[in-house]
Amino acid sequence: MSRLSGKYTAQELLTLELKGGTPLIEGLLWEQDTVVLVGKEKSGKSIFGLQLACALTSAHPFLGQFEVPKSVPVAMIQAEGKLYNTKSNLERMTRVIPCDQTKLCFFYYPSIALDHPADVEYLIQQIDSWQRPEVIILDPLYMAMAGDLIDNQDARRMVANLRELAERYQATFIIIHHTHRAVFDRASGRVVEEGDDSIFGSFVWKAYPDNVFLLQKRTGKTRQFVGDTQRMDKTPTEMKLTLIGSGVEQDALYFALETQERSTPTVLLEHIPLQNSQQGITSAELVKLKGLSRMTTWRYLNDLKSRGLVGSPDLQAHPQVWYRVSPDGIIH
Repeated sequence: MSRLSGKYTAQELLTLELKGGTPLIEGLLWEQDTVVLVGKEKSGKSIFGLQLACALTSAHPFLGQFEVPKSVPVAMIQAEGKLYNTKSNLERMTRVIPCDQTKLCFFYYPSIALDHPADVEYLIQQIDSWQRPEVIILDPLYMAMAGDLIDNQDARRMVANLRELAERYQATFIIIHHTHRAVFDRASGRVVEEGDDSIFGSFVWKAYPDNVFLLQKRTGKTRQFVGDTQRMDKTPTEMKLTLIGSGVEQDALYFALETQERSTPTVLLEHIPLQNSQQGITSAELVKLKGLSRMTTWRYLNDLKSRGLVGSPDLQAHPQVWYRVSPDGIIH
């Protein structure tokens, strides 16, 4: 049983020192919360989860907008996909998103059955051999259990084990899951927009978490992030995201918030000094100088960096100091 299981008088409960409620990502993720991120296949759920992990380990603002107060260790349980693709995605993402590699560990076990005690115990042994994570990301749910996602008894058994795992490490839990097949209106023939009611399987998967986030694929690389189901009404209910990066070109890969600004990234260059010519400039200073939003400034800096026009002496720093690359294309 978990360490907090048992009976407590009101007096005992009020004297307990309990974790929870402290933000890990301001306005988006809190200590001890359980979050289900749901979406259709190929919507970018795994990339979104990986970007969350990188931001959490490096205390880098998530999506350039949501502050990360401190860096925390993150355990990613990968139950499907190829490890080669994970490596490639991480390499591409860290070209623009900082990641403390000592605080991120992948537990790659395709088809692990976390509804079975033996598999849970094995995973615990593996995690304990690393360090105590403050965030655990499970990707995806359907490949991490042997039981039936639709069956309520199987779902409750799985939830009990996941709660035990989260309680052992006092960790925030993020579960990546799929939607069911599209439902069509008989009269019009159009797809019915169900929001996060489209989550696949038992009612348990929506009742169990503190928040359910839905990632919907729109046109091209546009995604809609929806957070309608939440216990405390603390997270944004809707955001428009753009998936940056092309699988063909193997360039930087990450999500950026869609903005209304119509300027271009090169407007920042006039304010960014050449390295060694004078002191560098921070992203916060650029925000004030240009009157752009923080998220736009962050996205522009990442664009300039991916094109080899700017650099930073320490990509783990927050805020980052930026220099313009010298005319010969090399940061001296």
